[in-house]
Amino acid sequence: MNKGYAGMSAGALLLAVGIMAEATLALVSSAQISEKNTFRDVKPDYWATPFIQALANKGMVAGYRDGTFKPEKAVDRDEFAAMIRQAFEEKPVRSIPSGSAFKDVPEGNWAAPPIKEAYETGFMEGTPDNKFLPQKPLSRTEALVALMKGLDMSSKQPATAAKATTTPVSTATTTSASTPQKNQRRVMRNPLLFPIASTAMMTPFLQIASQKPAQPQPAQKAVSTAPAAAVNKPKAKLAAADVLKLYYKDAGKIPKSAVNDVAAATQANIVVNYPDAKVFNPDKLLNRGSAAAIIHQALVNQGKLEALPKNVAASKYIVDSSSKNNQTAQISK
Repeated sequence: MNKGYAGMSAGALLLAVGIMAEATLALVSSAQISEKNTFRDVKPDYWATPFIQALANKGMVAGYRDGTFKPEKAVDRDEFAAMIRQAFEEKPVRSIPSGSAFKDVPEGNWAAPPIKEAYETGFMEGTPDNKFLPQKPLSRTEALVALMKGLDMSSKQPATAAKATTTPVSTATTTSASTPQKNQRRVMRNPLLFPIASTAMMTPFLQIASQKPAQPQPAQKAVSTAPAAAVNKPKAKLAAADVLKLYYKDAGKIPKSAVNDVAAATQANIVVNYPDAKVFNPDKLLNRGSAAAIIHQALVNQGKLEALPKNVAASKYIVDSSSKNNQTAQISK
């Protein structure tokens, strides 16, 4: 037995062990509470708490010196740059001169380093007159566009559907000897056309009706009788603007310049809309709670964070592109 306990009675020893166990339990409980309540103004029932806490546990977001997070506070551009710097580790895609390259960001400003990094990694841009506008609040749309560009996830697809071109009949109906199987598969896949075997079975009935010997026709002419538009009808896919209409009641309010980026974010399950997942609110200012939510989802998309369990209330605000109603929402290629 340890010399420190040698002179103790059995009762005293049990008492000492009990005190140590209680102290250990208190420390563990304190750590758990600290992890679950990182910020004193982020209540357990606040809608974005799971997103904020997940980032805080990884050191990806920070609060203020008074121990608050201020989840409802609008996010300025300099603050969003700082949040991006904490969360992502993207490689620079362009260089910026030493110090600040923007007229309105002094070199000694607290946000100068994150602004520099947000610019170099392609997340954020300056104005044509070389300003960053660090104190300007971001809209929800602007924040998502910044994320998509910085993560190189911007959609390269057209925002609106292009007009379909009709192939001339002569080109569509001409069957070359080298590709008979290809043309036959196209006919069999189209429900509007009869298979060649079916037209052959109809020949005796035609003979009886006309009382004339039926003239054998090459198989390729059965293809030529089909309308060219039916043979060449492309598989329906949606342009980015049409994809957004499947998800958001206010899709028409999303700026045209942001349609591709918002569609890409939607398909990647990065968009989080509170209080209604079907309302995007493109012009609404981004608050810190919502910023944490979309950054969390971007990290989930990258495989750097675990997705929220479906039974967590906050998950219902994530726009889920895998839902049954949206399985056909594909951006045209």
